[in-house]
This record gives sequence, C-alpha cells and structure tokens, in this order.
Amino acid sequence: MTFFDVAAIPLHILYTMSSVLFLPMCTSPMFASCLDMMQYVDLFSCILVSLAMFFLFPLSYKHNGIRRGSLESRYGCNLSTTMTGPKLKHRLAVFRADGTLETAYEFVGSVPFGWLPESTVQSVAANVSDRMAISGSKLTIFQLDEAIMVNELAEINAQCASILNSVSLANAADVREYTEPLGPSITGEGRKYCIALVAVWIVPPEPAASARQRSLTPIVEDADAIDAREDIAQLAQQRRSPSTGATNAYLLSDQVVGHLAAAYNYRPPELAPPPLAIYHPTFARFRREMATPAESMEFTPAEVSQAWELIDASLRLYPNKGERRDKIRNILAFNGQPFWNGLEIPVNETTIKSDGGNTLFIDFGIPVVYPGLGELKNGLGEGGCDPSDQVHGGYIKVVSSKQYDDVRRVSCCPALLIGFSGPILVVWGAVFADRFFFERLACVYVGPQSPASSPSPAPGRGRSDLEVGIREVAKLLRTFHNSLQELRAHYVALKSKLSAPNPTIPSPSRQTWAPRQGRLPQRTPLTRVNPAQFIHWQSFTTKERDQYQLSYKSRLTNDITKTVFYASMARVLPSKLPQQNVVVKFTHRYGETGHRLLAEAGLAPPIHYCAFEESIGLWVIVMEYVPGQNLVFGDLREPNVIVSQPGESICLVDFEWCGPCEDVLDSQGNVLEYRVRYPTSISLDAGITWADGVTREGAIMKEHDIFRLRYMTLPIR
Repeated sequence: MTFFDVAAIPLHILYTMSSVLFLPMCTSPMFASCLDMMQYVDLFSCILVSLAMFFLFPLSYKHNGIRRGSLESRYGCNLSTTMTGPKLKHRLAVFRADGTLETAYEFVGSVPFGWLPESTVQSVAANVSDRMAISGSKLTIFQLDEAIMVNELAEINAQCASILNSVSLANAADVREYTEPLGPSITGEGRKYCIALVAVWIVPPEPAASARQRSLTPIVEDADAIDAREDIAQLAQQRRSPSTGATNAYLLSDQVVGHLAAAYNYRPPELAPPPLAIYHPTFARFRREMATPAESMEFTPAEVSQAWELIDASLRLYPNKGERRDKIRNILAFNGQPFWNGLEIPVNETTIKSDGGNTLFIDFGIPVVYPGLGELKNGLGEGGCDPSDQVHGGYIKVVSSKQYDDVRRVSCCPALLIGFSGPILVVWGAVFADRFFFERLACVYVGPQSPASSPSPAPGRGRSDLEVGIREVAKLLRTFHNSLQELRAHYVALKSKLSAPNPTIPSPSRQTWAPRQGRLPQRTPLTRVNPAQFIHWQSFTTKERDQYQLSYKSRLTNDITKTVFYASMARVLPSKLPQQNVVVKFTHRYGETGHRLLAEAGLAPPIHYCAFEESIGLWVIVMEYVPGQNLVFGDLREPNVIVSQPGESICLVDFEWCGPCEDVLDSQGNVLEYRVRYPTSISLDAGITWADGVTREGAIMKEHDIFRLRYMTLPIR
C-alpha cells in the first residue's frame, strides 16, 4: 500500500460523510472531478480541497423541502432556476375555488412557465391571469413540497386529484421566508412535465345588490355571462385531442355537470342541451324536413344516384378507415368541396385533424370558418371511440381556439356535425352559447330500411326495403345540403362585423390559416357579447297588429334546459314608448288557456304574446316580468294556514319568521336588513316534517317553503 493509498483513507471517509450530509453537492460533476485529482496530492492538500468544496457550494446544502407555514406564497419572492434537465417542461396547475376553506378545488387546466432569474411569485401570477383570462379574482400561488412528474398533459388532472381540497393542499405545499428562493432541485429524465407550482383561482362573490330588487336568480347577469363564456373557451383549450378525449376513460371525467367545458349532448342525461332552434332557424328546418315522409317528396335522378352510391360504398367492408374514406370522398361534395377530404385545422399554436368538414373563406384577413365537421370510423366499435363524441370534441377545440376569437364575438358558431361509423350516419347540430350544446338531428342507417307505413295494395306503389333506404338517404343528403348552405350564409352575413385580427393574409386555395412565423395574431379587444343575445327570435306582432322588438339580457333559471329568458320589449311604432321588462319562454307545449285565466284573476303574469313559431318549432310565450321581493315565510305549518272560505280562499297568519332570504344591502354594500333564520328554539321533533337543511339558527330558504307547501298539499299523508 503506497503513501497515496494511506492518505486517501480519511478522504474517503470525508467523501462518505459528505455524500450523506451534502448529497446535492457531492453528486455534482465538478466535485467528482476534484476527487479524481486528489490521489495525486498529499493528504493536507486533500483536506484543503474538501473544505473548499464545502464553502464553494453553500446553496446546494439547503434542504429541498419547504418549512411548514402559511399556505399563501408572499408576492415578491424570487423563483429560483434550480429546476433543470433536458426536455423537462414546466407547467403550473390551476385550480378553481369558491372562496371557502372547506371547498374542494376544481382542476381547470395548466399553463406553461419558465424559471427565470427575475421571476417572482407576482410575475407568475400575472402570467397565469393573462393566459387563463382571469380578471377580478384572487389568484394565490402555492409551491409543492414534491413536484408532480407526468409524461402527458392528460395525466395532470388525475395526479392532482389527491390535493384538490384545502387541507390536502396545506399538507402538500409550504412557503419559505420572504428572502429565500423558491423551487426544488429536480432533474428531468426523458420527455416529462414537471408540476412544481399550483395556482388557486378564488372566484369572486356575486356583486352586492339589493335583494329586494331581484326576484328570479339568473345563471349569470350580463357581465358575468360574457366573462363566463370566454372563461369556458379558455378552459376548453386545455381539452385533450378529439381522438383521445373521446375515449371512455376521459369521457368519464370530462362529461360531468361540474365540468364547464363539457359537451351538453345528453351523455349523461344530466348534460341535456336546450333546443338549438332558438339559436338558429336551420336546426328547426332540418328537423321539420327530416320528419317529412320521403314518400311524399320528389327527388331528382342525380339525388337518387348519389344516395345509391353512398349506400353501396357504406355497406361494403374495408381493411381500414383510409380506404373507406377514399371510396366515399367524391360521393359527398358540397359547394364543390369533397366533405371527406381530411382537414388540418389550426388550433392555437398547433393543429387538429378532422376526417371531414366544410370550410368557408369569407375574405382576406378573416380566419377560415368551419360550418361542417365530420369524423369517420371503419365500422361500429372501430377506432377506440364513437365518431360522434370525437367530432364533438373537435368542434369544441375549434370554436374555443384563439383563431375563432372574433367569430365567437359575433356568433354562437352554429355548425352541422357528422359521425359516420360503417353504415350508421348521425347528424348533429352544434352551437356555443352558455355552454357547448349539441343536438342530434338525424340518425340514419345508410342501407335498406323498412317502410314507415304498411305496404300499399295499389298497383305500382310498393317499394322494397332498398328503395325505401335510397329515398331516406336522398332526403337526408338534400336536407344536409340545404342546411349547410344556410349556415354558410350566416357566416357570410357576419363579414361586416368580423374585424381582421392582424394575421398574414391567407390564400383562398388553402384550407388552413396560419400566421407568420408560427405565431398567433394579436387578439383584438372583444366586444362584450351576452350569449342570450344569440337567440334569433327577436320580434313579434300581436293580434292587435302592434310590432315589438326584443332585447335579451340573461337567463332566468339555473337549469340550462329551461329556455326562460329575461328581456326588454320595445314597440316599433311609435318608438318613443318606454321599454318594458318581459319574460320570454320557449317550450314544446303550453297551456295558454289556463295561463290567461289565472292572469285575469291576477294570479299569473299578463301575456303579451303566445303562439307556436315555425322558425323555432316551439311555443313562444312573452309575458310581463313580475319582480319579486325575495321573502320567505318560514313557519309554513297547518296551524298558520286558515281557510276563510272552504274551496275558495285561504290566508296565512303568524309572520314571526317571515323576512328576506338574502341580506339586503345598500349601494355601498352595507347590510340594511339581515336574512332571516330559524329560531334556536325551533321544534325539530318527529311530529313535524321539515325540509332537509332546516336547523336551529339556520338560514330560512325558499326551498324550505316550497317543500312545506308541497307536503301540505299531498292528498294523503
């Protein structure tokens, strides 16, 4: 054993201790190189070099964890740049909360960010607010003790599920002192995403207003509805690709009522859309024409030939989707465009692929729009997802993109969608109003069909199943073509309203639109548009020949499927008459006689208009808006109800608990009158059936009165 071997013994001991105590420093390449060099120097020099390493890397000795403390990161803290690694992409997860500590947060997406020396918590928060279009809300940044590593963006939601409440987040995130740098040292291996920071977006409460000035509670008032629509568009940009998002695994998490960017397409039934005919008349016309018996229609030889060619191509078997699409590509063509030609549609900084679609170039400087989209599968069960779900996802990605900003500003983006699987063809209507709404307009077997009526005994009137199928398909193709033409005309009519978003000028021969150098154009300021204003039925004439114009303001119910709107009504001539607030209701059926009878007795709002509208395919009722007082009775029990005249009238007594169900505020937000609450001494024994939620000193709610009213009017109890 040489002198150098003996001299290296204490050095190895020191190296082992350093590895345990100062692992980040010891694993650095520079330190390892120094150790290799030490075998050629004496022991004293080795010790000097080891001590030098100790003081050369003081920052590496800090523990990567963060001390337990306050949840909220202090603005102004510098963000360190210690997170490095090849192909490591940093993302910041964004949660949405309603402001209560006990709330479960909702994951709304993630945004990329870069670790820069000058970065602060405040600058990161500002960047998140800009990317997510968050304004007027509190945004708090948290740093995770251990960063979450994922391989795909689609995994972020599932990986963050364990911390989606305030308690779990408190256990998973801490804050350093004001002057300490933030950011654990993490080295990326392979192509991964690193989630080290979390932003909690606390939605502000509804602006203070006098409870006595409100009756029905809309989903959102004007400004909130506008902001909510753009927020939903921002969230929809975080959706997965249409083919991935349409798989069952992701539909289970995305197709829920709480997901703002869900597809309202009756899957599940809770995601029911309103009738799309209120947003564009072509959807009502499509349904009406498809309901017309094909036997009563006349078709041209070209229409019959096209229908037969599509049936022949659809019923055949193909080894793959590509060959099927090649076969039907030239059969379906609208405005000279083969529908199944394949599209690459620009969506933000990337593109999505669609098996089919119809494009419309309006003018130079205006993005290409897509009145029709389609997805194709080689057969039922092929491709891993339903083509209807996939085309819904594609529509959401397109209309929520930054390229569609100006289009969203002036339109609800109506479109016709096709899901085609083997011989099964489904046509959907689609709009983006309060949410992404989809309505199935037709589902046709592209092949032989049984007749809708009994065979005719008249000579020459009978048809085979194949003949019936050809005529039904011909009817579908004609209806689709006519409706597509109407939607194209809708977008052309918007030309004067669409402002050029400062792009490069697209070529009319191209089906895509891409700005210079791969950059998106600068967003133009969006005019604030209320989604209720997209309702196309905006005027009517009374029996007295008086003409009125309607201006929609907001919804009047929390149920998306209930098409009841708050609007103002103005007489066309003379135009100087004051506007009147009204309620407009769209419904499939209505008891006009009963309403008018109660209105004459002062028990229902007066009706201004009630009729079935062909352009919508629904009954439309315009009635007077009756402002409420937001009062609750509270003690609705049998002893407090007196029948003054049996069978004719009743009255209530004992208004001790009666009062406002919300705090009454003045213009400065000061409480003028507090909401009423149940007394501490309320009897909650089994002898009285109270509504769920009734507690001592608990708030008295309208739902409690409604429950008691229904309970007391049951025929047998």
